[in-house]
Amino acid sequence: LVRQFIAAKGPDEEWLTVAHYLLGVALVLKEQPEQGRAELERADRLSRLHGFPAMRARCLAALSEQSLARGDTRRACEYIVEAREALARYRLDHITTSAPVFVASARCSLAQGRLAEARDEARQALRLTSLMRIMGPLNEVYSRLALANLFLALGDHAQSVVLLADAQAAYGPANRSPLGDRMMAETLQRL
Repeated sequence: LVRQFIAAKGPDEEWLTVAHYLLGVALVLKEQPEQGRAELERADRLSRLHGFPAMRARCLAALSEQSLARGDTRRACEYIVEAREALARYRLDHITTSAPVFVASARCSLAQGRLAEARDEARQALRLTSLMRIMGPLNEVYSRLALANLFLALGDHAQSVVLLADAQAAYGPANRSPLGDRMMAETLQRL
């Protein structure tokens, strides 16, 4: 449906920003990361064109996660610097949709050995994620799984267990994916 929506619109229509972002996320969840990254890059370009800073921050956070998955910490952290600047410039760092930016930011800080910063960012992501139930189960599940792994890496086993249990409770047929199944299994195994 998203591809049909994209095909029916002009090349630079505002709503294509969201469509390309959603398609990018869907492709990543279906474990097609290269195609997903291309769609996320299109969404980022359109978010800049149309002045959607919150969507731009989400796109950059997703691109950061993709870079971390490829082992490119330097590029991942560059994306996060841009995302955090967009949030700060428009004072968007307190809205629930910013949680993935703080998750990715914490992961970059952790990868660079900045543990205190990673803990602060993880706590901010957790606070925003706790408000996310209104944003739908997909965001809720994947944010909680990412945070469970992050808190585990920071040595907070108890918080990881709670987050994994919450993610498992929200994970169902409507938000199931190959990547989600793998993330769930890997998180459980790490714990």
